Amino acid sequence: MEIKKLTSRIFYYPNQPEFDRPMLAYIIGSKYSLAIDAGYSEKHVADFYAALQEKGLKKPDFTVITHWHYDHTFGMYYINGISIAHQKTNEMLKIQQQKALNPE
Repeated sequence: MEIKKLTSRIFYYPNQPEFDRPMLAYIIGSKYSLAIDAGYSEKHVADFYAALQEKGLKKPDFTVITHWHYDHTFGMYYINGISIAHQKTNEMLKIQQQKALNPE
């Protein structure tokens, strides 16, 4: 899968419904870079980063999480840099983590 260019600073990695992978986005600034969503898995993150590297783009310094669904967050453990999420998203992630650690 290849990174697609929208503008000189905005790129996206297309969704892959056959693997339940959402689209990921990337914004390059003059100093920092930003990914939008962490993706589905370690492999999803690795494939995204490899596609960035093929275009000569560095790994993101920050990753913004748009919402707590698994296909946007399960890759968080494998991201480069700092993750950022809204307080409500973070609260939902904590709830989901507790459910996973303490199944009923």
